[in-house]
Amino acid sequence: MSSSRKKKTAKQLKKYLAILLPVLAALVLLALILTLGQLTAAAPEETDPPSALVENPYGISDFVFQDGYLTCTAADTRLGIDVSEHQQKVDWAQVKAAGIDFVMIRAGYRGYTEGKLFRDSSFTSHYLGARAAGLDVGFYFFSQAISVEEAEEEAKY
Repeated sequence: MSSSRKKKTAKQLKKYLAILLPVLAALVLLALILTLGQLTAAAPEETDPPSALVENPYGISDFVFQDGYLTCTAADTRLGIDVSEHQQKVDWAQVKAAGIDFVMIRAGYRGYTEGKLFRDSSFTSHYLGARAAGLDVGFYFFSQAISVEEAEEEAKY
């Protein structure tokens, strides 16, 4: 390729990049805004923390295995299960029929190797399925924080 042709190609490339880069940056920014909007739309309302923590009144002798479940004999109890993306297809009607009262759903987790926060990929489907079956639901975040800053980040999530 001749020197003048290379210069012309380089000028054209710069011209296209001058147009494309701002467009790509705008698309990335829009994708981030939409993603953050979805995450914050699903976040529960913030509430004030309890003014005082209450000590657990139960001891090890208050818990027994009964019918295949760990049960507290010193209080009224409800039967619940824990689900995450590891349980992809759940027959929620069967769960309800088995006598399960509530479901704890993993909302997210911190990646072990990269340290980033991730939303559980089955969070929404588990929530909708459990509620449609008439089950009570609760949520948890699987923590792997290794610093105070990471713990605070997870708590805010």
